Amino acid sequence: MSNWGYTKADGPSTWGNVAPAALGKRQSPIDIVPSQAKYDSSLKDKPFKIEYTPGNAKSITNNGKSVTMAYDPSGSSLTGGPLRNKFQLAQFHFHWGTSNDCGSEHTVDGKMFASEAHLVHYNTDLFKDFGEAAQADNGLTVLGVFLKVGEKNHAGFQKVIDLVKSIPFADDTLEVKGGYDPSLLLPEDCSRYWTYLGSLTTPPCFESVNWVVFRDPIEVSQEQINVLRGISNQSRENANTNNGEVGVHLADGDYASGRLVNNYRPPVPLNDRQVISSFRKFFV
Repeated sequence: MSNWGYTKADGPSTWGNVAPAALGKRQSPIDIVPSQAKYDSSLKDKPFKIEYTPGNAKSITNNGKSVTMAYDPSGSSLTGGPLRNKFQLAQFHFHWGTSNDCGSEHTVDGKMFASEAHLVHYNTDLFKDFGEAAQADNGLTVLGVFLKVGEKNHAGFQKVIDLVKSIPFADDTLEVKGGYDPSLLLPEDCSRYWTYLGSLTTPPCFESVNWVVFRDPIEVSQEQINVLRGISNQSRENANTNNGEVGVHLADGDYASGRLVNNYRPPVPLNDRQVISSFRKFFV
């Protein structure tokens, strides 16, 4: 399913034409309102157990919609928290904007962050593969991590950024040599989060996701986030490059100009769902 994007012509407001599930009542992302989240004290007694195998990182790809690192799920395990089954990692990817005050898909009291990482897992207890799980209730769990811009490079994020520099055009892909530990993208404290039932945030928008959005963002540098903003959503053959350099001609552009930015879906209504909080108080 490739006939969608982030321009006015093919952006989120049109996705219902190519992905009927996008018109559903259990869609994502949402605006998280901490004061309206329901605290669940039992989550303190069920901490997440997260195990990844860095060597299972297979490839990193610029697919024109995002940057995605694919994994062999074997050996990984996500359990605990609100989850009733074992989930294994399939991939992670990012959403980002043109400036530091936009880019995340989820918002907190209306506030956006510069980027949001999504670590996508599927239920291996109940389903034979990712494709089957993606279409079923309780099929997927996505860990959402906010990225905010600070003064220092984030060491764990830097290896991703170094790889991104080698995939500047859509359809560029690179083998991940030496592996990558995705837990490097998680906040130091994974016990503070919001969770709710939602969907994939891109077509086909299946309503199969247990969402876990961590309260605490990770901090990355301006230089690091600018690398993401400098890549193209066009193939190497189609990109209008400046002497073969990506990021020069696109510096002031948007997604419609061929720049891979603003690849986020705006928040959708919560409807009758309840956001659950693992912590009692929220401090800005």
